[in-house]
Amino acid sequence: MLARVLSTLGQYRLPLLAGAFVVVGIGSYYCQSQRDRLLTFAPLDTLVYVHVRDATWPWQPRTFDRLPASNLYAQLNTSLGLVAGELENQLLPASQQVSVLLLPTGEVGSPRFAGEAGAFDQVLLVRLKHGWPSRAAQQSARRFITRQPNHRQLAKTTYALASSQSALERVQQVKDQTLFALTQRLNRRLLGRDPVGIYVDVPNLLPYLDQFDPAVRLLASAATDGVYLRATPYAGRWQFQLSGYPGRIVRPQPIIGRLLSFSKQPPLLKYLPQDFTFFASAVSVVDLVTDFSRRNKDINDALQQTGDYLAATSQFDPRGLVETFNMPANLLVGTARPEAWLGFDLALVLNPGADVAGFEELASAFWATQSPQPVNRRLADGTRVVELYARPERFAWQDYSIAGQPGRLLDAPAFGVALTYLQPGRFTLLTTATATAAVVVEQRGVSLEQVLQPCGVNPTDRFFILNTSHMASSSLAFLPIGTIIGVQQGGGVVGCFY
Repeated sequence: MLARVLSTLGQYRLPLLAGAFVVVGIGSYYCQSQRDRLLTFAPLDTLVYVHVRDATWPWQPRTFDRLPASNLYAQLNTSLGLVAGELENQLLPASQQVSVLLLPTGEVGSPRFAGEAGAFDQVLLVRLKHGWPSRAAQQSARRFITRQPNHRQLAKTTYALASSQSALERVQQVKDQTLFALTQRLNRRLLGRDPVGIYVDVPNLLPYLDQFDPAVRLLASAATDGVYLRATPYAGRWQFQLSGYPGRIVRPQPIIGRLLSFSKQPPLLKYLPQDFTFFASAVSVVDLVTDFSRRNKDINDALQQTGDYLAATSQFDPRGLVETFNMPANLLVGTARPEAWLGFDLALVLNPGADVAGFEELASAFWATQSPQPVNRRLADGTRVVELYARPERFAWQDYSIAGQPGRLLDAPAFGVALTYLQPGRFTLLTTATATAAVVVEQRGVSLEQVLQPCGVNPTDRFFILNTSHMASSSLAFLPIGTIIGVQQGGGVVGCFY
């Protein structure tokens, strides 16, 4: 019986071997097409690395057609000296893999920001498709590339376009192994093999951005080190996985610190303003302020001055407020407003009946120490001097009402702030603008459940929402326009964009 089976198989030996070679060949082609073949050309000091891989098989929908990158395309067309639309129409249809590199041109800490010419170099790495189905498109793309002033061929089907010749030289030096590559410190595993992979060197990028841009401040307070993002299209949305990888730590860490570290509970806020920028379901205000002051010297100095003043002039006991602000709170960031303190209108939603005793004294002292009043004095030797004194009485609280709900108001127009707090029963609300307070109390705007629904996020999850439609950031103008929802999961964040 066995001999008969072996004899039968022998008759089909050649077809079986041919089939095996076909399967192995297809598998090898698939694996090679999934691998990032452009990363090895990126210099070590690359600040942002964006890699996009097109669909492997001809019958699959093209990745570039579904990518929400119109802002990024516009910036690349401008920086590379292309006519609007040329990148999308002339180059991408013939590309199998594309990588965008953001390279620094100035000294770290220089006053040049992303909105100014010369702050960054941009490099576009392209690996063209090969094979007879795409030969015509490939030839057209080659002609297009060679017409550009700053271009270079790096391999048979791999090219670089750059905003300057110096950027091209740096890429060439990496190829020649005379300059260190980004692969020396980037973790390939975290970048993944999804259609989109992004790495952002946050600590080294931030000094080049506009420090007065509210979106940059938000980024600085949210991320501590290099950030990795992997994304893939699914059912009309983009699903992503976000993770951080701090130096000297061998496993992925939460990129937003303890921002979403509390046990699951539904948000107290049920509606969001139409023009909100950011919402987080569970924050520790103490951790948030501590982290923000550590990154921002002005805020740190202001808090230190306030603490010193209260210690010297009153019996202020901060323990009750610290306990309250250590409890989970909803954080709402409104639309960017340049005249507002920190550049945004803010709101904190705490549990009903939260103990905020002492908040009025603390807030009055804070603003008083930031705008001390000059007082003329004559010293014992007759010398006249001018001394600066904090006058908290200049920042007095008054009764205030919103939608029939009694509250308290401290108006400080010089700082772009109208502090309000109310306890309408459902929650305790602290805001820096009366307009925001009115929207929250009256429950106007868009339903939080409606915002979460397209991504299938449960309101009891620990999540954040970034609404880039109202971010108005010159430094981060390449972000896609829409809604980004992230849910903390283990050491990273998963979510979707729509």
